[in-house]
Amino acid sequence: MRILAIFIALTLTSCVKNYETHGNKIKANDKAEIVIGTTSKAQLQNIAGSPSIISATGRWYYVHSRRQRVAFFKPDLVEREIIKFSFDTDDKITQMESYGIDDVVDVAYVRDTTPEATENISILRQLLRNAGRFGE
Repeated sequence: MRILAIFIALTLTSCVKNYETHGNKIKANDKAEIVIGTTSKAQLQNIAGSPSIISATGRWYYVHSRRQRVAFFKPDLVEREIIKFSFDTDDKITQMESYGIDDVVDVAYVRDTTPEATENISILRQLLRNAGRFGE
């Protein structure tokens, strides 16, 4: 009887919903402090913390996501917010864009590979092919 009670307790606790939170969420009162045209990068970092991503073009992205996991099933995306900041040459914010869970687009991963020109040629044939090309 005791083993059955332990089994039932473990089974019920494994079905509890767990939430996984990733990233840096900017709170609503912190967003109110951000003024386009006057807030600088340094001020933004003091308000919201370090960005999740800094792009090669200098844009800052704050990415926050929350997933719900039940037992051993694949976690479901419950909440996602991405806030993009663009800056001018004086490091002042020129644009703030917000994207939510409705803006998420799934991209299919393709496992195809690009064939190499030497894929079906032996190493000896590759070396002999280039034997007469030295000095060109």
